[in-house]
Amino acid sequence: TKTKELPTTEIPLWSEGAIGLELRMPKSTVHSIIVKYRLSNTVENLPRNGRPKNTMLMLTKQQLYTLKS
Repeated sequence: TKTKELPTTEIPLWSEGAIGLELRMPKSTVHSIIVKYRLSNTVENLPRNGRPKNTMLMLTKQQLYTLKS
């Protein structure tokens, strides 16, 4: 049987450390992004469980500080 040959493209193999240096981010961050992409084929944030907090009723530390003074 004949097998199809896949087109060969030059894909440089970079280490996580080299990618981190190029992007100016830690190697652990690069590793986390690569693992996330391998698991879900996307790097977008996925929906979370539970009801989101109502930020209209929450006060930040800065707002509390200004209210107290």
